[in-house]
This record gives sequence, C-alpha cells and structure tokens, in this order.
Amino acid sequence: MTDASLELREVRGPSALGGGWRRAFDLLWLIGVTEFRRSYLGTALGYLWSLARPLLLFGVLLVVFTQAFDLGDRVREYPVLLLFNIVLFGFFQESTVMAVGSIVAQESVVRKTQFPRLVIPLAVVLTGLFNLGTNLVVVFIFILASGVDPMWTWLLFPKRRPPTRRCGSCRRAASPAFPCSRTA
Repeated sequence: MTDASLELREVRGPSALGGGWRRAFDLLWLIGVTEFRRSYLGTALGYLWSLARPLLLFGVLLVVFTQAFDLGDRVREYPVLLLFNIVLFGFFQESTVMAVGSIVAQESVVRKTQFPRLVIPLAVVLTGLFNLGTNLVVVFIFILASGVDPMWTWLLFPKRRPPTRRCGSCRRAASPAFPCSRTA
C-alpha cells in the first residue's frame, strides 16, 4: 500500500444540518405543523382528546392530595399549580418519549432521502410545543377563573437561591427554622 491510498478523503453523506440552517428550519416548520394538524384532523373530538388526559389526571390528583392526604391546604393556589405542572410535565414527557424513537419510526424516509436528520426529533418537539401552547391557554383561563391575578413577573427567570448553610459539626443542611438534629 502506498501513502496515496491511505490518504483521507471527504465523503458526502447524511448530516445533522445538511443543506444549511434555512433549509433545516423550513423543513422543521413544515413537518411540525403537518404532524400537529395530522394528529387532530381525523379524530372525532380533535384537540379535546389532548386536553382530556391532563384534566382527568388533574382531577384525580386534586382529589387524592386534598381529600385523602390533606396536603392541598399547605400550598397556596394548589389547584392552579397542580394543573400548570401537569401540563408542563406532559410536554416534557411527550417530547422526550416521542423524540427518542422518532428517527427509527421514520427509517424509510431517512434511508431514501437526503435531508437534515436533526429535523425529525426537533419536529416532534415543535409539535409538542404547539400542544403546550394550546394547553397553556386553557391553564391561563383556569388561572383567571380561580381568582389568581396574573403578574408580568411570571415571565422572569427565578432568582438564584442562596447556598444552603451547613451545620458546623456534621456538615448537614441547617437553618434557624430547621436546626441540625445532631447538635440539639
């Protein structure tokens, strides 16, 4: 073997963003909107099915934690926080679960065409963002109906919490409200 035969050469093939950012973004938008429309267009109740699951889970958790365990009284505006967090968790769960298997599910398209591969899982997340946006409209209506006054500070990032104080003798977390049990 000669040195010329061992020389590396560029091989063209599929890439994460082949064709540039603009092409990837256009394809991402097209697939995301198409998936969102396709998932609700042919069903009898359409979008209401995606609302029913979080609302039913909300109802069950609200009854369990306010009646059975009596924990709802300890948190201010517990029903609002519960519904909001169920919707957020549903978005992360749907996006993660669907994005993990999305490329395998689209195997025939991936093998036969050359396009940015990163678009497939991102389109799943974009479809989840569309669902999240419409679900947050319902949550916001629920917030207004429950009497909570919306504030513009909801859009701010939370402040960083100060570091936890430690007990001098055992290095466990301690505060004036909850002193270390070993030193008492």
